[in-house]
Amino acid sequence: MPLSLTLRTAQDVDLQDVYALVFENPEKHIRKLAREDIGTLIGEGVLWIARDHEGRLVGCCYVKVPLTTEAEMPPAEYGGAFVRAEHRGLGIGEALARLAIARFMWDNDPESLPALIAHVHAENEKPRTVLAKLGFRLDKRIKVPEGLPGFEHMPKASDGFVHGDEFAFEAKKIAGLLRDVARVIAAKKIVGKNGGETPVGVNLKTDDFTPENLEKMASAVEAKAK
Repeated sequence: MPLSLTLRTAQDVDLQDVYALVFENPEKHIRKLAREDIGTLIGEGVLWIARDHEGRLVGCCYVKVPLTTEAEMPPAEYGGAFVRAEHRGLGIGEALARLAIARFMWDNDPESLPALIAHVHAENEKPRTVLAKLGFRLDKRIKVPEGLPGFEHMPKASDGFVHGDEFAFEAKKIAGLLRDVARVIAAKKIVGKNGGETPVGVNLKTDDFTPENLEKMASAVEAKAK
């Protein structure tokens, strides 16, 4: 049977599958999350997953939105997209990433949208091309504070610290990303790097996150930028 996918926000029943796919034995450049962290992402509705027609989890992605106060608005963080090895190259990771980022933008006031950043280990080259396609630009080099959970397994530099690059999402790319998501929802398919198409259904909890409304939001963002 040809591959088909359902893309949706994760639920409690998905927690163990997400943990086993990505975080139980994370790759050396991926920050490890505990089950409790994954549960928090699920509860906040910011963790997106892809399951195939047999129900198997094939990918996930999240945008972590921090708590804000009147005095401070920390940036939100794009946590990366993770896809099962045999399903890579089909466009699944990019589709999940765009959905997660678009939903973050949709759920927050456009007038006070938190900055969106992404972090990549200094030695990790794989995500950089995808980040550029999504709308991120390299901003600065960072050093991970000692003892921060989830980084213990990562390669350290000669100074004993984990180093990474911080990317910032460019505001001028918002409208294009929203339209990309609108097209996926409307067309019910994603296109891989070799031009192959995979049918997808995007299962949304609300009725207002539609191609029409995403197009309206994209147009409003463009009008404000002029």
